[in-house]
Amino acid sequence: MVINRTAVRLLSGKSSIKMSEALSGAKGSFSGRAIARMAGINNQACNAGFKRFVSERIVSVSGAGRSVLYSLNRKNAVVKEIIAPLFAARTRIPELPAEDVGKCRLKDVASIVLLGSVAMSE
Repeated sequence: MVINRTAVRLLSGKSSIKMSEALSGAKGSFSGRAIARMAGINNQACNAGFKRFVSERIVSVSGAGRSVLYSLNRKNAVVKEIIAPLFAARTRIPELPAEDVGKCRLKDVASIVLLGSVAMSE
């Protein structure tokens, strides 16, 4: 499915994940520097991510004087079906107790994503 391939390409790197999370939680348009700051990444990584995001129409681009402003394109199918629900669900997941995570060093974790399925009985 095209949507899944696009999502995998966009969310395959640490910077892209952090940018997606920052944009999904923000309302409005922001400069590349502001988004890099919100995502906690450097400007170069953010600019590289924007090239992919713009080419897939994940973000909308507008001008403001000499600046370029980016905003999440919430009408895009990948954003509506995957990115927005994924990061909305992350905010509802309670913090995992350290003993449940095992010996994983949490300071090295960039993102935790739960994948699974649900069976409904009728």
